[in-house]
Amino acid sequence: MPFAKVNEILIMQKNNLYAGLDLGTSGIRLCVIDADKNVINQSRIDYSAPQQQTATLWWHHSGSLLKALPEIIKKQLRYLAIDGTSGSLLLTDSNGEPYTKPLLYNNHDTKFQWHGQTLSELSDTFVRVLRLLESVDNLNPQTMRIVTQADYIKGKLTGQFTLSDENNCFKLGYDSLNQQWPAWIADYGITQTMLPNVVTTGNVVAHIERSQAIALGLPTELQLVAGTTDSIAAVMATGIDTIGNAVTSLGSTLVLKILADRPITDLNYGVYSQPYQGRWLVGGASNCGGQILRQFFDAQTMHALSAQISIQQPTGLHYYPLTSIGERFPINDPHKQPKLSPRPKSDVVFFQALLESLSAVEQLGYQRLQQLGAPAITHVISVGGGSYNQPWLQLRQQGLGLPVITARYTEAAYGSALLALQGDQLKEDPV
Repeated sequence: MPFAKVNEILIMQKNNLYAGLDLGTSGIRLCVIDADKNVINQSRIDYSAPQQQTATLWWHHSGSLLKALPEIIKKQLRYLAIDGTSGSLLLTDSNGEPYTKPLLYNNHDTKFQWHGQTLSELSDTFVRVLRLLESVDNLNPQTMRIVTQADYIKGKLTGQFTLSDENNCFKLGYDSLNQQWPAWIADYGITQTMLPNVVTTGNVVAHIERSQAIALGLPTELQLVAGTTDSIAAVMATGIDTIGNAVTSLGSTLVLKILADRPITDLNYGVYSQPYQGRWLVGGASNCGGQILRQFFDAQTMHALSAQISIQQPTGLHYYPLTSIGERFPINDPHKQPKLSPRPKSDVVFFQALLESLSAVEQLGYQRLQQLGAPAITHVISVGGGSYNQPWLQLRQQGLGLPVITARYTEAAYGSALLALQGDQLKEDPV
């Protein structure tokens, strides 16, 4: 019997299926799982120009992935959760029509001032909101909405653009401890009607709009679950559940998180805490990451160079591998300069030096978190494309003095699919 037919029979034996949609830096990914957390289907569309994303492109790619699902999967799909890059957002009207182009999480303007005020005490995400507000004339605060990347796609599917989740709203200023928007936001001309209503991550929020269900060939019974950010979704994919478990996300940027029993925040070092399954993820995000490797080498070249480096012979080159000026964690310095010289003649040595420097940033990051009160680390689980580079993994283990394990599931889309499953398990009606 053909494999595809066997697969269909296995799917037909399932009851409900659950999907996670990941709007990442380089593209959009879709993952479908069953109630036993087994992956049933995966697909992706990459951006041809990641820095030129638009809301229309987000929706086109997301819709294309959902529409292309096999019919047998669509029939049993019941819950969907969406994650997006943390801090990527735009302004829309109450019907979801964009007032502005999106500003992505990595779009910084260190010279921007709000009515002559310096804004160093505010998050980059909140500053992006102010930049967007200043870019549009004659905004109606009664109809204008601040919409994150994940919430835009959820809104397109449900027709509701007023709902968000606590993780996507965290860097906008949402107070997760007290579960409310703080009063100081009004000082910047932002009214409550502009801000989303925040729902706990994993709770069901709405059914898919009938017209969208028909257009995409999806069941009208499909329910949308309050999502999260791409980095939190990647952590969820690992299944961490014990205080002291740590996760390093090796994507375009380097994101570190430790599971803790209490929140820790220190703006001096860009350290923050987000709610996670009744506990807290204490972490920070460096501007260093895999993007520096792709700046110099393609995937095939990196694979070949990895087979030639010798981690027992350190290069002695102490780089700080930024692609542009500015760092947020473990050093919070908007004027931090990249250090990528001297460059050796050998590409092998240069590539090894880049891996060494990224490993050093990771080590410094975990040291910073523990200095600020995070729990001792038991082990590090690695997610993201860099997790499969064995020399890099060994360099990291040497520096940290701890086991570094590549997660079985490393895709944020899988983590969001787990959230969709959680929505079914909570059995709550849409708000």
